[in-house]
Amino acid sequence: MPHVITITGPSRVGKSTTVDYLLRCANENFTPKLVRKYTTRPPRKDDKYDEVQCGGIPPECDLVYEQYGERYGLESRTLFEAIADGQSPIVILNDVRAVEDVRNSFRERVRSIFI
Repeated sequence: MPHVITITGPSRVGKSTTVDYLLRCANENFTPKLVRKYTTRPPRKDDKYDEVQCGGIPPECDLVYEQYGERYGLESRTLFEAIADGQSPIVILNDVRAVEDVRNSFRERVRSIFI
């Protein structure tokens, strides 16, 4: 059964390494998919995987939070579509309130990793 996987933790703790590991674990029973989020912050040289789209938050983003003075957004529709396709969407969320929002939307379909 697919689950939404949230990964949370401070900067430079290994969130991207955890994503690498999960993506390498794909098999017939587990199909992880990294989901892009959007942000108002400028690009960073260490941004990986197209994990984040810089430059603004589209109006379709219904899960929005602020971290360090920048806004981040995510479309819950993208998560629902991935689950409907049998995939386990992975999203890095650096705000526990955003994790709670995802949990409220997806209930028992959420697995959260705090590093």
